[in-house]
Amino acid sequence: MPQPAERWDLRADLLTGFPYTLRHADALGEALARLIQPRPAKKGLITDLDGTLWSGILGEIGPDRVRWDGRSQLHGVYQQLLQALAEEGVLIGAASKNDRATVDQALRRSDLLLHPERIFPVEAHWDPKSQSAGRILEAWNIGPASVVFIDDNPMELAEVKAAWTEIECLLFPAQDHAAAEALFRKLRELFGRRPILEEDSLRMASLRGSAEFRGQGDSQDQFLAAARAKMTIEFDPPAEDSRVLELVNKTNQFNLNGRRYTEQEWRRGLAGLPDSESSFVMTVSYRDRFGPLGKIAVIRGVSNGGKVEVGAWVMSCRALSRRIEHRCLEILFERFHTEELRLQFVATSKNAPLREMLARYGEGPPAGTILISRERFRERAPKLDHEVEFVQNSRSAASIRSLA
Repeated sequence: MPQPAERWDLRADLLTGFPYTLRHADALGEALARLIQPRPAKKGLITDLDGTLWSGILGEIGPDRVRWDGRSQLHGVYQQLLQALAEEGVLIGAASKNDRATVDQALRRSDLLLHPERIFPVEAHWDPKSQSAGRILEAWNIGPASVVFIDDNPMELAEVKAAWTEIECLLFPAQDHAAAEALFRKLRELFGRRPILEEDSLRMASLRGSAEFRGQGDSQDQFLAAARAKMTIEFDPPAEDSRVLELVNKTNQFNLNGRRYTEQEWRRGLAGLPDSESSFVMTVSYRDRFGPLGKIAVIRGVSNGGKVEVGAWVMSCRALSRRIEHRCLEILFERFHTEELRLQFVATSKNAPLREMLARYGEGPPAGTILISRERFRERAPKLDHEVEFVQNSRSAASIRSLA
């Protein structure tokens, strides 16, 4: 934003009645546009270590001598900022060309201002950092457009940017305090979001647990059976539950049709139906022996005389590989005593995980309205070991009971 002395244009004010310089008007218009339609917040930050998270070359001076105090306080401020972002649910990963054992030693230092448990995963080896970024994206299961990469080396930034054009690559200016302040303000802006929900604080722990679920191969049945998984189901949650619409509007990979809703559209879609039809919203919360994931799935649909049509179904990528989606289908069959589910499916560029699930119950690639019969579900569903609890609320007639 221009300084006060640069905002008023005397000539324009006298001749046209418009008091602002074009520069100030442009900045003001951009600020108002962001208030009306905020940019989606970034989800993850990948940071370099040497020269960025701390001052000094780890392999040369050792883990006890890298610094983030004294003349290196910019690194300490950066650590504090990353800690604050992590506490708000931002994913923090590290990519460093270093020996992994030495990195682990440095991250165990008691004076580190960014708690090491907040950093996941840590990629420390001699491979190109673009490869590290790719593995981190896979571990987080999010797209590159949602990620920022920070490094003090312009060549490393260029190498990552060439491989992942959608990642926002930013230079850490270790010797320039003014540029560092601008970077810190930019990071707050890129990751700023409200409100901060309980699920945000659970995200890092759930990703660590998710890593254990992947790559189980033939042992997956046994692994899942031992996970002590519990799904908590709520029908027709309170309207003030902001997590419901947030999930619907931000989820891409497991999303039935990619449709987004304003709050008014969402509420309007739940009312005004014929007397013979009844709308419902089902939410799923999840936990297992690796910890809670919070509220991770939303299904919205209409039941009409024993027929059920699902118009919205999303599930957080953190919950993939746990067979939750199959259990959700079973719950819908049982809840509404129906022999067939109709799903309003639309293929998008990102919903491949959902397409793979639907293909299990179809005869070819899914397209249009998908019909899943109870009989076909029973024939093709995987082994399901979740305990299921139904939660009663003032809007739902469901009683609390358990299935296992």
